[in-house]
Amino acid sequence: LGMDWWGPTTTSLSGNRYVLVITDRLSGYVFAKASPTNTAHDTARILMEEIILVHGSPDTIITDQGTHFKNELLQAISHLVGCKQIFFDTISSTNKWANGTMEFDIRNPNRQIL
Repeated sequence: LGMDWWGPTTTSLSGNRYVLVITDRLSGYVFAKASPTNTAHDTARILMEEIILVHGSPDTIITDQGTHFKNELLQAISHLVGCKQIFFDTISSTNKWANGTMEFDIRNPNRQIL
């Protein structure tokens, strides 16, 4: 899976300003979940409730090095469910095209659900 946060954007009627976009890199399936904030807790909650508990644990999660992804909470979840976390290195994390699939999904807001 690839994950990235989109936002901040205009606050929705529900109070959401961010969208966590999760892409299954094998099937191309894109999942998007709106959230008022984009903290490590939000990332962990959405990943657990909407992906792992529904579809099972992914083999690998690919993200940038943002603090909402690279933290002890996500590290513990990954360890518990047996998936590997891969972070872009410092150089490629500054390159929006380093994770091209995710950036394409995020550039297409019509694919997002607020």
